[in-house]
Amino acid sequence: DGLVAVGGCSGLTPSVSWSVERFCCRLQRWAPLPDMIEPRVRPGVAMWRGKLVVVGGCRDYVPLNSVEAYDPLAGTWHTMPPVRHARDFPSVVVYEGSLIVVSGEGSDYVSVDEVEQFDAEAQAWRV
Repeated sequence: DGLVAVGGCSGLTPSVSWSVERFCCRLQRWAPLPDMIEPRVRPGVAMWRGKLVVVGGCRDYVPLNSVEAYDPLAGTWHTMPPVRHARDFPSVVVYEGSLIVVSGEGSDYVSVDEVEQFDAEAQAWRV
């Protein structure tokens, strides 16, 4: 149970963060989790197959296509195959067991109009 805060930035000259924190509702406090592999701001996040999956976002004003997953049982992060389209502000959902990435902004602040679904067996994203 709880909430998770992933990445972000701070300061007048934004410093993008690797940090991840979990809020425990029972204890009413935040606790750090292991840092992500890549710093990012404005990613899409979802719980999928027991893992916290972080998709895209932005670093140095450039949209990202990288994907990483946190295994809370092992306490470790690992990379996943990148999405086909770099996306800042993506929406990530789990629908009928599938991990799906929707929308977001690509380069030049243009909305991405393709939906990507992760094929776990092939370890690849499909449009």
